[in-house]
Amino acid sequence: MNHPAKPSIFRYLAAGLTALSLAACNPGSDEAAVAEPPLEGADIGGDFELVDADGKTVKWNDFAGNFRVVYFGYAFCPDICPNDMAQLARGLAAFEKSDPGKSAMIQPIFITIDPERDTPPVVGEFTRAFSDDFIGLTGTPEQVRAAADTFRVYYERGEEVNN
Repeated sequence: MNHPAKPSIFRYLAAGLTALSLAACNPGSDEAAVAEPPLEGADIGGDFELVDADGKTVKWNDFAGNFRVVYFGYAFCPDICPNDMAQLARGLAAFEKSDPGKSAMIQPIFITIDPERDTPPVVGEFTRAFSDDFIGLTGTPEQVRAAADTFRVYYERGEEVNN
């Protein structure tokens, strides 16, 4: 759901694709055998409690056993979020064709940073526009802020522009 929006209600959006390592390592390489994942041990991501498109409470651990791709954005974003989400959907679709078994272990998650407008139905409609595999999450402003802080995502509300 990409409605025309007032220009730049958010001055800065830090979009995070986290918690996914689809390493394209050459298994025969000695370097690949000793290399550590680039973010191994990083204190990014973790527990949150948000709400999905159906109003059901969702927690980080609900996705245990899967790789998680987390994207922070907002449904009324005029340019960046839809482009990023479309690229992510295309990448995941290509990966599904090349390795259906591994791709089934990936859960793409969209978390809004605009919970006042991005209600459960809105995040559901927004994510379904890209793939039925995406899960859209929202919550109270406090819940969203806590999730963003856990993932080290910076955002702030910009000035409203009147046309």
